[in-house]
Amino acid sequence: MSAVISARNLRKTYKGKPAVDGVSFDIPAGRIVGLIGPNGSGKTTTLKAALGLVPFEGELKVLGKNPRTERDELMQDVCFIADVAVLPRWMKVKDAVDFVAGVHPRFDRKKAEAYLAHTKLTPGMKVKEMSKGMIVQLHLALVMAIDAKLLVLDEPTLAWTSSTASSSTRTCWKTISTSRRPSW
Repeated sequence: MSAVISARNLRKTYKGKPAVDGVSFDIPAGRIVGLIGPNGSGKTTTLKAALGLVPFEGELKVLGKNPRTERDELMQDVCFIADVAVLPRWMKVKDAVDFVAGVHPRFDRKKAEAYLAHTKLTPGMKVKEMSKGMIVQLHLALVMAIDAKLLVLDEPTLAWTSSTASSSTRTCWKTISTSRRPSW
């Protein structure tokens, strides 16, 4: 497989207006890629198409699979955090870790705990007590601890302050740079 994601003439419209208009690109394995642009430029729509969450026109392959017809197989190898990802307010950090450990066969509890050790989060802290940035850190710790071929983050730094961004970014970059899996 030469490209983790390959798009040819990708197009998506909402009510007749193009959100993504004839985009073509290839993302090779082992790269970290960011989609940068103003609100409404099609970044989230492109990610949703790549994950098989919205219908689209054109050709799109993710990890060699068509997200329209092979979504179930594709999602076995992809981790995703949406820009509006939420956790129940009553949930504690340890509950979130226990839940993911119980439902995802490739989740590594020790990795999650190592990521969390670089934050101010504690096992007994409830989501309702966390800042938006802390919730993002918890989400990142959970998905980064899953052995996936592709990691897709939609607005992962949206709620970070400069202090949480510094620590979390160092941890993410260190993890991604030492990982054997391709990341995006």
